[in-house]
Amino acid sequence: MLQIDFDSGDVIAIELLGTWEKLIILNLYNNCDHDTTIDLIKNFQRNLDDNDQVIPNEEVHMIWLEDFNRHHSHWDNALDGRLFTNEAI
Repeated sequence: MLQIDFDSGDVIAIELLGTWEKLIILNLYNNCDHDTTIDLIKNFQRNLDDNDQVIPNEEVHMIWLEDFNRHHSHWDNALDGRLFTNEAI
């Protein structure tokens, strides 16, 4: 296991090597006020080929783990009053 340097305190990235070649696991916190962390992850994924830790033509698998604290209000059933109490909000 190897920790990958990442320019954000909201992301922990590790690399595992095995018969499947390489697995990168990204554990991220996504702030509800902006998409900065998601943008960083997208750029990281796009630039994998330029990353000196990746061998050209190497099979790289990736798993994103996230604090799924962001959701759309349409996911909530408006008929369920428990969701809209001050305590729940």
